Amino acid sequence: MNQIIISKELLMTTRMNRKELLSEIALTLYAKEKLTLEQAAHLAEMLIAAFLALMSSREIEFKFSDQDLEEDIETLNKLGLI
Repeated sequence: MNQIIISKELLMTTRMNRKELLSEIALTLYAKEKLTLEQAAHLAEMLIAAFLALMSSREIEFKFSDQDLEEDIETLNKLGLI
């Protein structure tokens, strides 16, 4: 597993702990469509449901494209769930 190293200086400057800073970075990158929901939740070290709740509390829109839907349907088909 890759790790992100965050300096104590940055944590002190931002007055955030590691989890808060990672969450802020993940939210920003997700909102700018640089990370998928799964990637952003992973970066924030959160379950997807918890990350969605955080997004909702910050009024960040959940993005789900037609391509996302097609990929999910394909995955469900491969797993024999539909």
